[in-house]
Amino acid sequence: MNSKSTHSLVLIRQQGFTLLEMLLVVVIIGIMSVLGVNLVNSQSIERVVINQAQQVEASLKLLCEQSVFENQAQGLEVLTTGLQVLRYQQPIWQARDFQVPGAWESQVELYIDGLSQQLLPEATDEPHIICQTDGSFSQFTLHFFADPATPEVYYVLETAGPWELTGGWHHP
Repeated sequence: MNSKSTHSLVLIRQQGFTLLEMLLVVVIIGIMSVLGVNLVNSQSIERVVINQAQQVEASLKLLCEQSVFENQAQGLEVLTTGLQVLRYQQPIWQARDFQVPGAWESQVELYIDGLSQQLLPEATDEPHIICQTDGSFSQFTLHFFADPATPEVYYVLETAGPWELTGGWHHP
């Protein structure tokens, strides 16, 4: 009888976790959580850059659709603070009553015909990018820099033809 009671005590002890085991699991989960948060935060600027480029691309496509629908050229002026939407009212460009929302969260450079364009903080009502009445884009290249410390790595949004935009990361 004595051997039976010893055997049942051993079974009871093996069914539970010790405090040390529970603390070890909590510490491991905490370390993994910290590593996961750091991994997500290290990628967040890249996501911000891609979101900005996608917002510009969507705005351009919408503007070109409006150009076709209204049979009137539309344009975007790229500023240091964001984008200004313009409409061609012969003989001049006039600012539309709305802007593309949000300011740049990363450094942006604009190239037209391979030449860097100086971006101004205030609108001059001269578009850099034009959507014609047939829905085509003027040629341009926009560089979105994720990290000013590594200027050779940036996201590129550019025209791949009169009616096509492409985007992707540029690495040396």
